[in-house]
Amino acid sequence: MGKFQFNLSLFPAGRSIYLGWFIGLIIFSMVGTTITQLTRLSPGPIPQIVGALTIMLGVCVVLHSLANLVGWTVAGRAGLLVLATGTFFELLGLYTSFPFGRYVYTGNWWPSISIPESHTFPVLLPFAWFLIAGGSFLALRRFLPDLLAVPAASLLAALIDWPMEPVMVDLLRYWRWLDRGPLFGVPLTNFTGWVLTAFLASWILSSHIPRGFEPQGVAVRAMKECRTALGWFCLFVVVQNCFLPEFNLGAFLASLALGIALLWPEKALVHADDEPVPSVGLRS
Repeated sequence: MGKFQFNLSLFPAGRSIYLGWFIGLIIFSMVGTTITQLTRLSPGPIPQIVGALTIMLGVCVVLHSLANLVGWTVAGRAGLLVLATGTFFELLGLYTSFPFGRYVYTGNWWPSISIPESHTFPVLLPFAWFLIAGGSFLALRRFLPDLLAVPAASLLAALIDWPMEPVMVDLLRYWRWLDRGPLFGVPLTNFTGWVLTAFLASWILSSHIPRGFEPQGVAVRAMKECRTALGWFCLFVVVQNCFLPEFNLGAFLASLALGIALLWPEKALVHADDEPVPSVGLRS
């Protein structure tokens, strides 16, 4: 017999091991950033290593969620297509300025590789696209049909990136804009480019989910993990915003609002025999 229960979304019960480690690393990064900025002690390679692990664990959260909907084989195929989409548009942007605007990567995002015409390309960049765009789609697909979830997810992904830009550009110095713009110093084309790329990524994921699919049970809880992971990521950006060379109140408030919205507790129908979200298995 079902009953209504108030679930805390900061640390959801029955979460997968991936989400648990992801949240742990996010908290570690927030504490580490605060200590480093206040004491001016050098953290060495720790931020780069923790950053890489955080992204890959976030990818595991999203991939695990997708696998609970369609199985590991289909999820893996869809994931590869999203990685390819992110890579294609980033390379297109570096060499043509479309669709994001004129920018260059600095090499500070570890690990990075050199590509033709003296450009630098972060290895984890496609995986960050999968985390944010794929996570946004699965978080919203729980509540919306495909027809609405795809455009809504593309907008959510762009909104997550918007206040993240000052941190990545002015604090971490992962990339540099050659043309500044009105959105926290970022060109408007970057926002539209994010909407376009995330729309295609969401459409790819949508096309791998059976038409008319209604998430239930384990699938619902797995999709909820994407929402939780994105919420924690926004809180990470909030903390990073506090240490910008010039504090950006707009970016701070935007990230805080997104984090609160994504982590807001909800009433859900929980059955007594609900099972925790399983960790990696071998089903296909």
